Amino acid sequence: MAASRVTNDAFISYRREASAMVARAVFQDLRAHRVDVFMDVESIGSGRFDAILKHQIAARPYFLLILTPRALDRCVQPADWLSREIEHALDTQRVIVPIVTPEFSRDDISRYLSGHAGEALGLLNTVNLVHEYWEAAMEKLRDRFLVPIELPTIAPPSDVTQESARITELVAQAPPVTDTQMLVQKHLEAGWAKSKIDPHAAIAEFEEALRLAPDSGEAFAGRGVSRLEGGDPIAALADLNDAIRLVPDSADFHMIRARMRLAQGDESEELARDIDDAVRLDPENAEFRQVRGMLSASRDDYASPLADLTKVIELGKRDASSYKRRGKIHYLSGDAASALADFDEALRLQPEFPEASYFRGRIRCELDDPAGFEDLRRASQSDSPWGAKARALLEARS
Repeated sequence: MAASRVTNDAFISYRREASAMVARAVFQDLRAHRVDVFMDVESIGSGRFDAILKHQIAARPYFLLILTPRALDRCVQPADWLSREIEHALDTQRVIVPIVTPEFSRDDISRYLSGHAGEALGLLNTVNLVHEYWEAAMEKLRDRFLVPIELPTIAPPSDVTQESARITELVAQAPPVTDTQMLVQKHLEAGWAKSKIDPHAAIAEFEEALRLAPDSGEAFAGRGVSRLEGGDPIAALADLNDAIRLVPDSADFHMIRARMRLAQGDESEELARDIDDAVRLDPENAEFRQVRGMLSASRDDYASPLADLTKVIELGKRDASSYKRRGKIHYLSGDAASALADFDEALRLQPEFPEASYFRGRIRCELDDPAGFEDLRRASQSDSPWGAKARALLEARS
């Protein structure tokens, strides 16, 4: 039941892989100034994760969103937790306060958040969290943004309250974030922001982070990505090896190393093992399953990719390309009926889709269905390679 009370309680939402240090520092500052603040952590069991977070968002008027480089990248994934937290904050009409670090690009909001969420966040005033002016930024957050207000809140059930209190105490017991750790975070963010546009400048940032924190797996991973962008794949792979040695349970690091291997044409067992590890560590990641599914299909293994690509759709990635990919595997496996069903859905979702039209037309023609010629004629109007394939097939069957 909703009730109104005057409070400045806050929920901190963040991307663990990108913003955990910033989130913890904000948590510690607010708690030291007697703000009742909740911060989610990985130790929440998967069975309770959804209920606890949703209840905590609805129980607090303020929703603090930590935005750093890479924070929003995975919001395009179906069922992404950060995206779901943002949506729930909007649905429950929480007061959203974006806390941004200097290297965050506001373009990421429209790039990775679609619909109402992107539009709403793009209009909000932000708290700019600059390392050198940390105290001033936090004072601004506390005094100008986190003003006690009366907003309908929903008290969580007693069992959720108890579990939330345990989690908050667990976070509170973490050692204080040091100035050196925040300086490392600053260099990591600068490195990731520069990794695609200026790899050599990015490498310098990551090397400074490693000078300050020699055991930073993220710094090794970032330098590896930047070295690959800079044309040094051997050194890049060595860096990812170090990153995984330091953080063996990072699904992202395993997938980064797998992508490096793919970029070099490496189709060894090490590639398959990296992708398997990424999926094992993050089984709800549709992108990882999609990569594994397509790689398995290239090895004439149809059962495994069909399972992965079906899971991709079950996870919520129900776009035309997902159905097209699965349709192609069904076709290769000899299941024409299932393939047609997938291509039908792909074309329902995206009527102008030459590749799907080509494959549906090809299958229909093989089944002596005259409708196949219409599909091929439609595909043939495209300037894409699938248009050329359709024209060639039409000519061969004329």
